[in-house]
Order: sequence, then structure tokens, then C-alpha cells
Amino acid sequence: MHSSSYQKSVAAAQKLLSGKYTILILNELTDGSKNYNTLLKSLDITSPTLTRSLKEMEEHHLIRRVVLPSSPVRVEYSLTTLGEEFRSSLECLSAWGAFSLSEKT
Repeated sequence: MHSSSYQKSVAAAQKLLSGKYTILILNELTDGSKNYNTLLKSLDITSPTLTRSLKEMEEHHLIRRVVLPSSPVRVEYSLTTLGEEFRSSLECLSAWGAFSLSEKT
């Protein structure tokens, strides 16, 4: 049986990652800052879905949104320190995902 503190930590992580595209967006941003259109094309999701996901991730302090002074206005997204901390977990999830794919064959 896990401790109460362990359970709370797992629940906190689940809340942060609960968005359908959160992990995929974090993965895209591990290579560095990306603008909205680049994320939209690479994730192949609708604009409203991406907007909603990015806003939620910004509220959870996983990403930062920076408005660049240009015309037209450009916005870039990057990982915060909290988002960067997920990088090693992402590598573990990738390995686990690869294992699950191999188990299906």
C-alpha cells in the first residue's frame, strides 16, 4: 500500500497531465520553443483544441506563452521549469509505449 503523500503526488501529476494532448504538446516542446502554427501542423489537431490545451497547460505552469513584437503578432510556447522536469518521465513513457506496442504483436 502506498503512503498518502505518494498518492497525493500521483494525483497531482495526473491532474497536470489530464488533457488529451498535454503529453504530445510537452513532447513537441522538448526540442525548444515553437509557435502556434508549427504546433498546430505537427500535432494534427483542430485550432480550438490546441488553443484550449495550451491555455490549460499555461494555467498549470507547464508551458510559457511569449508574445513576440512583430507584425503580425507572433506567439511562441516553451516549457517552464516544471515542464522541463517532465522530460525524463516522457522518456520513460516513450519506452513504456514502445513496450506496449511490442506486446501487441
